[in-house]
Amino acid sequence: MTMAHDEHQVKTKGKAPIYKMIEGKMTKVGYLPKNHHVVIKKDPHIKGKQEYKATVNYHETECGHLISSRYFQTIKKP
Repeated sequence: MTMAHDEHQVKTKGKAPIYKMIEGKMTKVGYLPKNHHVVIKKDPHIKGKQEYKATVNYHETECGHLISSRYFQTIKKP
């Protein structure tokens, strides 16, 4: 699998909700399971959204969904 220079592969920490932008609002469309590998864009789609006590970024996945930065960890390259 080849990735563009602005993408990298991450692994989800837990059951991560995924969202779609519908009419300007984020709508939850499902979940990604724990330890699921997904390719995301490096530049966040939404920057600095206040979520509970944390400020998080939402990155766009290769299939067009949005995932919060609090639910993924980067994979170390060999």
